[in-house]
Amino acid sequence: MRAAVPRAAREARSEARTVERVGAFTQFAVAVQAVLAGAFTQFAVAVTSTPAGAVTPFRLTCHTHSRPETGDAVLPPTPDCRRMGTANFDFEDEVVIVTGGSSGIGRTTALEFGDAGATVVVADVRREPKDLGEEIPTDEAITEAGGTAEYVETDVSDPDEVASVVEAAREYGGVDVMVNNAGLYRGGSVTDLSVDDLDAMLGVNVRGVFLGTKIAANDMLDRDDPGAVVNTASISSSFAQHEQIGYDATKGAVRMLTRTAALELGDTGIRVNAVAPGQIATEFLEGWTEDAQEAAAGEADPGEEFLKSIPMGRAGFPRDVAPAVCYLASDAAGYTTGELLHVDGGWHTC
Repeated sequence: MRAAVPRAAREARSEARTVERVGAFTQFAVAVQAVLAGAFTQFAVAVTSTPAGAVTPFRLTCHTHSRPETGDAVLPPTPDCRRMGTANFDFEDEVVIVTGGSSGIGRTTALEFGDAGATVVVADVRREPKDLGEEIPTDEAITEAGGTAEYVETDVSDPDEVASVVEAAREYGGVDVMVNNAGLYRGGSVTDLSVDDLDAMLGVNVRGVFLGTKIAANDMLDRDDPGAVVNTASISSSFAQHEQIGYDATKGAVRMLTRTAALELGDTGIRVNAVAPGQIATEFLEGWTEDAQEAAAGEADPGEEFLKSIPMGRAGFPRDVAPAVCYLASDAAGYTTGELLHVDGGWHTC
């Protein structure tokens, strides 16, 4: 029989065990913290290469929003200069076609892909940019920055011309990412819009997206090298606005083209997604760069106001949209297809 232990001794022994456990747990917590800190440092700093089309680890930066070189206006600083992750894309050895790549969202997107190491084929009806303060063609700007780019004059409503630009990409290995960005706007209400204006928008906004998706997808399948298609839809894909029945109708079609193509191509490995920009300050319409910012600030002339206000309180810029396109084209979105990603400052939420 085990000898009885006095109560005071038992309590002292129990207290000693508790202190011992607390000390061990503290050592364990400190060790885990050190390991996690080291792992995070390696993750955020030490990794220097990633597969093509991938996203490199986050780099913590303070967003000061200096004026970019792509003609965008200065954005307000992030409140309190919060530390936020910045994604760096790697498209080394990838070939990207950007239709409507000479100006606006297309230009900034093409430059973004060029900065990420992609070979960029700029397809547009004109080579010269329409952006305020910009004179150097997109392909030339990419080349001057040390990248590889080519301009191919392209009317996206013409199947032969779309086939030609996809064929031009073959010289670099074949298209990996097809960005169907070219667009056309003609305003008018249901009682005023001409059939010719409607047909023109259908040709670029619908036929162009269909042809770009179809021809690029067939080329990828022929090469047994599935890639990504990213279409430029709009807030007009889901929301009606005054005096733009034709534009709204065509952008609604882009949304369904994207979803149906994603459904039909899903088992091939080809992903099809779209961005839905909101009120973006570009020269898509002459003078819109300034008009959009004034309307967002509540300074538009009577009758020129937005249908509703933008929750984030400002118009968007091409630099807001381009990273979203790169994300959808990258391996980071490898399990994403048929998606409509709004880039609109929250406009679609209200």
